[in-house]
Amino acid sequence: MPTLTAIYARLCLGEGKAHFFLGEHDEAVSALQTGLTWADAASDAPTRADLLLALGRAAHEVGDLALAAERFRLAAAQSGALGDQTRMAEALHHLARTAYDAGNDPLETAARSEQALALSQELGDLNLQGLAHWTLGRVCCRHARFAAAEDHYRQALDCFREVGNREDEGWTCLLWGLIDSLRYALDRAAARFEAAEAIFRDLERPWGIGASLTQRGMVHLRRGEPGRAAQLLQEALRIFRRAGNRWEQAAVLWHVGLASYHDGRLEEALEQLTEGLALAEAIGQPELCLLMCLTMGDVYAARGAWLAAEATYGRALALGRATDDRRFLPRVLAGLAGVALARGEVSEAARRVAEGRSLASREDVEAQGLLLRLAGEVADRQGRRGEALTLLQQSVEVLAGPPVPFELARSQLALVRLKEA
Repeated sequence: MPTLTAIYARLCLGEGKAHFFLGEHDEAVSALQTGLTWADAASDAPTRADLLLALGRAAHEVGDLALAAERFRLAAAQSGALGDQTRMAEALHHLARTAYDAGNDPLETAARSEQALALSQELGDLNLQGLAHWTLGRVCCRHARFAAAEDHYRQALDCFREVGNREDEGWTCLLWGLIDSLRYALDRAAARFEAAEAIFRDLERPWGIGASLTQRGMVHLRRGEPGRAAQLLQEALRIFRRAGNRWEQAAVLWHVGLASYHDGRLEEALEQLTEGLALAEAIGQPELCLLMCLTMGDVYAARGAWLAAEATYGRALALGRATDDRRFLPRVLAGLAGVALARGEVSEAARRVAEGRSLASREDVEAQGLLLRLAGEVADRQGRRGEALTLLQQSVEVLAGPPVPFELARSQLALVRLKEA
C-alpha cells in the first residue's frame, strides 16, 4: 500500500499535468517540483521518473532546452534503473525532440528516435511508435525530404488515431500542413490547420490553438493577404503571451514580422523581428534565429541597406550550415546573391545562385522560382540575354503554378523590364 507521501507525489503529478494542459506553466512547474520532493521523500522511483518527464516537457514548452534535456536524461536514467522500457522509450523520444529543437546534430536526433521506435515496436506501444515517427518526420522535413516526412507523419497519425491520442494527432496535422504550405498546396494546408485547431479547441489546449492560428495566418500570407494574416497572428501572440510560452512567442513574432515585411511596413517588421531574435537567442533556438536573420536580411535589402543585409544573411547562412537546414539555406543564398548583384559582384552572385539551386528541393516552388529569377538576372548581367529571358520565363511559370504572389510579381516585373530593354 502506498505511503501518504507517495500519494501526495502522485496528486502533485496530476495537478501539474492539468496546469500544463491548460497552458499554466508556472503553476505546473510549482506542482511538479513539489511532487518531486514528495517522491524523493517516499523513495517512489516510478513516480519520480514520471515527474521528471513532466518537468522536462514543461521546460521544453517554454524554450529552456538545456533544462529539458537534463530532466529527460535523469528520467531515462531512472527508467533504466527500474528496468522500465516504456518510460525509457518515452524519455528517448523527448531527448530526440529536444535535440532537434536545439539544432543539434540531426544524426543524433534520428538515432535517438530510431532507438525509441525500435523499443516501442518491441513493446507494442502504438502511442510511443507514433511519437517516434513524429520526430523522424521532422528530421526528414529539415533535410527537405518531404515524401519521407509525409510517410512518417502518416504512420504517426495512424498510431495516434488507433490509441485515441487526439492531442498528438492535432500536432501531426499541423506538421503535415507545413509541408503542404511550403509546396503552396494552400487549400490542403488550410484544411489540415483547421482540423488541428478543431481538435485543440475541443481539448481546450491554448498552445495548440495558438499554433493553429499561426499557421492559418501563414496560409493567408502565402495567398497574398497580409492584413488577414496579421489578425490571426496577433491573436496567436496574445495566447502565447498569456501562457508565458517564450518559444511560441518567438515563432509568432517571426511570422508577424514576415507579414509586416510583405505588407511594406519595414520599420515595424524590423522591430518585431528584432524582438523575436532576442527571444530566440535567449531560449537557444537556432532554427528560429535563422528565420529571424533571413527575414531581417530581406527587410534590410528592401531598404537598400546592403551592408546590414549581408551581415544578417551571413549569420543566417552560418546557422543554416550548422544545423544542415535544407529548407531555408536556398533562400539565404538567394538573399546573398541579391546583395552581390546590387553591388555589381556578378561572379559572386552566380556562385551563390548555383549553390542555392543545388540545395533547393524540387517541391519548394518559392525557392525554385526565386533562384531562377536570380539566375536570369545573372545571365543578363553577363550579356547572355537569350538565356536570361528563358530563365525569367521559367521563373514566372514556376511561381504562377501554385501561385506564389509576392515572388511572382517580382519575376513578372523583371521579365517585362528585360523584354523592354
